[in-house]
Amino acid sequence: MYAVFGWVILFLVGETILWEEWLKLWKRLYLITSDSYQVVLVLAGLLLTTLASHFQVYHPNRSLIPCFRYPPLTFSVGLVISYWASQQQLPALISSNWGLFVGSLLLPILHFFSYMHSKTTNQPSIDNPRLKLCDLHLEPRLAANLLLKELNHRNQHIALCGAFGTGKSSVISAVLLEKKKNANNYKLIRCNIDLWGVDTDSIVAFVLDAITLTLSKYMDVSGFRQLPSHYLEALKASNSSWSFLSSLLNKHESPDNLLKRLDELLYITQKKLVVTIQDIDRNADAEASMSILAGLLERLKQQGSNITYIFAAENTPAFSETIRRICPVRIDLTLPSLTKQISSLQNDLIETLPASYLTCLNYKSTGFSQSDAAMFAELLPSFRAFNSLSKMVMQSWGEPQSKGLRGEVNPHELISMYILKNEYPQIYDLINYADSNGFENSLASLLDNHMPAASEAEKKLVIKVFVSLGFLSNYGLELSQLNEIEDADTGTTKIDIALTNKFSSASNVLSILNADRKRMILRGSLINSDFSHMEAYSLFKDIAKGCIESLDLLMVKVLESKELWLSAIEGYGVRMLLGNAANSELPKKLIYKFLEIPDAELSHLLFRSIFRSIQKSTGLAPYENFISYLLSKRFIDDSLQCEKHFKANSMVDIIYFFVLIQLGVDDRPSKAIDAAKAFVMGFADRSTVQSSAVLITLFAGLKQISLVQTFLQKALTQKNINILTQRLESVDLDSVNLLKTYQRLYLENDLVNQEKLKQDHEQALSGVKLLG
Repeated sequence: MYAVFGWVILFLVGETILWEEWLKLWKRLYLITSDSYQVVLVLAGLLLTTLASHFQVYHPNRSLIPCFRYPPLTFSVGLVISYWASQQQLPALISSNWGLFVGSLLLPILHFFSYMHSKTTNQPSIDNPRLKLCDLHLEPRLAANLLLKELNHRNQHIALCGAFGTGKSSVISAVLLEKKKNANNYKLIRCNIDLWGVDTDSIVAFVLDAITLTLSKYMDVSGFRQLPSHYLEALKASNSSWSFLSSLLNKHESPDNLLKRLDELLYITQKKLVVTIQDIDRNADAEASMSILAGLLERLKQQGSNITYIFAAENTPAFSETIRRICPVRIDLTLPSLTKQISSLQNDLIETLPASYLTCLNYKSTGFSQSDAAMFAELLPSFRAFNSLSKMVMQSWGEPQSKGLRGEVNPHELISMYILKNEYPQIYDLINYADSNGFENSLASLLDNHMPAASEAEKKLVIKVFVSLGFLSNYGLELSQLNEIEDADTGTTKIDIALTNKFSSASNVLSILNADRKRMILRGSLINSDFSHMEAYSLFKDIAKGCIESLDLLMVKVLESKELWLSAIEGYGVRMLLGNAANSELPKKLIYKFLEIPDAELSHLLFRSIFRSIQKSTGLAPYENFISYLLSKRFIDDSLQCEKHFKANSMVDIIYFFVLIQLGVDDRPSKAIDAAKAFVMGFADRSTVQSSAVLITLFAGLKQISLVQTFLQKALTQKNINILTQRLESVDLDSVNLLKTYQRLYLENDLVNQEKLKQDHEQALSGVKLLG
């Protein structure tokens, strides 16, 4: 019973702060009830249950049935309380001591609800070690099988050695879970002891306390536990009449004897304990800590059969001899090769994208080459580093409809950058500084300014990374090409390699190498002002499927962010909208929308984006629907109906399509010539002011557009030329209506006056004569 009375004394005398808290609780309870006796009983019940909680009496793994071959201390206390209660009449006992029952039941009830809540709310963290053998990677799984084999052979001291993050904790957890499944005649208990940061002088006491605390969750070991030293010191320094108890309660027992007694208790209760000791080699004075602990474990090698020690440490030469002394069996974990894991992570990201998304945006499917995947895999030192990388990548990638980077950067480039961010931040920051158009636009300048003390190996790695990410175009580049050379005339010079222009490239393909994609990767997410490839892709896809109404939204987006959307339209929008389009109305609607835009320059750029995209294509076959519409009479009729929307360059932009079509095969060249002639002469046959203004703009600049001039010479006959000449000569240049109409064709209409109209008219007549 001395332990119970000792704890009560310590609560009341040893800790003044706790004493003040009990006084406050006393006052609150006394305000509720004026019966001070019951208040004392409530506090006494709380004290008893607090003591029981300290000894893990309420732990869910704790059996209520004691082992009579080794009677515990709490069982003895329970017998005394039961005997006292049996001498009383139960109704009178409850009515006169209800405060004691309330105080005694309050904490166990709270423990029960807390346990039930934790079972429903606790979710496994992805940072936790993998628990099943089948979940382990290949190298850890081999080590786990060896460890399981050694445990089955009842080896009591086993060393598991490997570099930080190679999966030692996962191996131990998986093996012990497997061991628990096959433990038929006994219960397996694990005590995990993390010695990182533990003081060298107290390391043995820390290990013993951790073992007894773990066992207290399964059985009563209060007789093995000493009172904490700070409680004894507080009691001794209290200068009260109770200070003499400090010497009585300070029971000392050697660590060897304590572990032997615990081994006997485990044997009696049919339990086995596996003690896993980890991270001792990370302490500042690791060698001294290892030596002290090794002395204890070495003495226990031949004693006891119910406690097994698994010693997890790094395979550092400084600790090799000590590990050999205390552990006859050693299992090593090798550094992993994570090439397959990196490729698998890339595939996981690609699977979240729409089918052929990367192909559509990049013209071809992009990803890690075998050599690049192997190079970046070598930068990852462990499975833990890969798991951390995977978590970061997936968080930044995000879910659909989120502000993540899903579909905004190439998966392999996102993975590459995060590997550098975690493992080689110097190279990561070097990429952030790099700019092909800025001051630091060469490899040597970057290294001189930001990595002046870099070793040869680091410089070689920089070159490999820059080549892999496309900063350097020379795949045969060697480090020797950057070395200093001696020149007799100019002195010491350095060969330099210029960076590629991907930093300032337009956003028509997925790349973190241009400026806006690089900003996204630094932030790890999108903001509202960022251009979204996924948004553009979805909009183009909706239009291509037949949602013509989305064309209005596309025009709004183009007006909001002209350069980026024009780049996207040219890069992949045209192929999505006009390539193999099943909707026959889409070419008509698209041309109409491009003509309808009030901004003459923007209208011209939109038509040019279509032309350049088709020009870059390997053939005209994907655009058959668009070409058939341009060569049809329906296109001529539609153009004449919307002539009021034509701008200064609209006719030239459309004729460029016919120039492109004539380069095709079969009968397309002749059809393109006929269609172009019908298109031009359709405007010549109309007598409207708008058609006159459009014809003047077409022929006034013909001298500067030799390609169109040559094409129209083939398309127009002398008769057509005569008609066009007569049509232009019949124009009333003094007409105010003509001047206003002509001004609307240009972006800067205030610069177009009567004089310019007359000059353009003369140039138009000269342009027509050039066709004869």
